[in-house]
Amino acid sequence: MLHEFKTKSHLYSNHTPQENDNTEWLSLMQHYGCPTRLLDFTDSPHIAAFFAASDSTGEAAIWALDWWTMRDNLHERFSLDCKIGKALRDEINLKHLEFANKHIANQTLRTESPLSLIPIKPKKFTDRIARQQGLFVMPTNAKKPFMANLAAAYGFPEADNKTEKVEIEALLARNFMDYNKDAKRYCAIKLLLPQMACENILNNLIQMNITAETLFGGIDGLAKSLVQKIIRT
Repeated sequence: MLHEFKTKSHLYSNHTPQENDNTEWLSLMQHYGCPTRLLDFTDSPHIAAFFAASDSTGEAAIWALDWWTMRDNLHERFSLDCKIGKALRDEINLKHLEFANKHIANQTLRTESPLSLIPIKPKKFTDRIARQQGLFVMPTNAKKPFMANLAAAYGFPEADNKTEKVEIEALLARNFMDYNKDAKRYCAIKLLLPQMACENILNNLIQMNITAETLFGGIDGLAKSLVQKIIRT
């Protein structure tokens, strides 16, 4: 799919990434609806709540990942040449993009790639990614399930499914900026949203001007927003 998209995209757009910049190509493909191994995330919990609630037909969920621990483990395991604490975020992202391109190129090889996750942001945002404060998480091994790459990214065995149920009040009371090594940390959080709460969430997001119209733009965003504003409220 990547090869065919590259060969035909010039027919529809004058702005295309460099030939070997596969992460940029994949983010563009995903933007236009093609399935890739990139997983969409956002810096905004409110935008995450919109996508969770608007697409739900039952209980919804928001996934949050500890970006800092993922990044630190990635740099330590693969010896990425970037000084954490001194390098700018853009410099770190360029290292991640370079590392991601290397693993995309290696997917056709017979050697088994190590499991992990790479957090990346495109070099050039599309209008939609900018509106949605978007970023991506890419598994280094496309032959293994995403959850196996997730476990490896935080140093857990693939079969380790340790979970802990925590009430939202206790979760909000935690200091997530506490970098004490002895402090208990959650690598991944799955925040469950009851079905009865989803309509209220969407109503509140309208008051914050978070709708399909503002997140997607264009006439298709306007059409989708009418479902949220008129049918569901």
